[in-house]
Amino acid sequence: MKLIAIPKTEIIQFNNFDLSKLKQTFVIPNFERQLRGIHVRKIVEAIKDNRFYDNIIRVIRRNNGAFEVLDGQHRLAALWCVHKELHIKTYDLIIQIFDSNFTRIVFRRLNMGKPLLLQDHTRAFDDGTNPFFNKLRHLLAHENRSNKTTFTNMLHGLKYSKTGSLITVKPHRLEKFIQTINKEDIEFCKIFLGALYYLSPTVPHTVHFKSAVFRNACRLSYENNLQHNDIIKLVSAMIKNPKLIDYVESYTLKDISILYELTLKEFANILGRSPKIDNKDFDRQLIQGVL
Repeated sequence: MKLIAIPKTEIIQFNNFDLSKLKQTFVIPNFERQLRGIHVRKIVEAIKDNRFYDNIIRVIRRNNGAFEVLDGQHRLAALWCVHKELHIKTYDLIIQIFDSNFTRIVFRRLNMGKPLLLQDHTRAFDDGTNPFFNKLRHLLAHENRSNKTTFTNMLHGLKYSKTGSLITVKPHRLEKFIQTINKEDIEFCKIFLGALYYLSPTVPHTVHFKSAVFRNACRLSYENNLQHNDIIKLVSAMIKNPKLIDYVESYTLKDISILYELTLKEFANILGRSPKIDNKDFDRQLIQGVL
């Protein structure tokens, strides 16, 4: 029988915690999700109306005695607001302290069911030890930048390339999928991204990095072991070919599948050789009756 382990935690109850000391007592780590003002205001209103019942803050203890917040930054921001706006001086808090050796794992598990973006999870997962992040950090970022696309975009492209499935990487599958990425995959990413940045040095809003083009170019390049110059030819043809142009800006799974099939048919005309036909069981039912 499997032994179910209960996580070891310490519970501290602060009655009448001095809200003026919130910022010196609690620290928000750099991998926390972005603070959402609307959510903070909802909590503020709940506190004002005595309808706030979640005063537990989950943390790890730092060496200097401060608490690093794993779950509760919106609650703390709301408490700071009522302290400043309504001059409330104290509030009862319950602190649940987790083992500091599992900081990022605990954060991801606590936030798994919340409406976080995949980039929130990649940021939390990136602890400086994983080769996928370390080797591609000069080419990718956790959020869109003027000269970089995201780790999330590359992960979706790799998953489509390796499995043929248009189902994107889900937060609860992130860790297992990253474990499948090997040295050859990382080298491919370097070549592929280098070609796309050559075509479009400015990333935001350019068609090269939209789902249909990025994922299909990634898959066709991966399956056919394309190098820099051939990737440039392929992507240039995808965004200019009148047979393909109707699908390159689409985000629907159906149109992404259609663009793959159409580009596959044009592959020989673009590169002067036949493609390697992969037998991945991708979602052909999406395109039946369309081609």
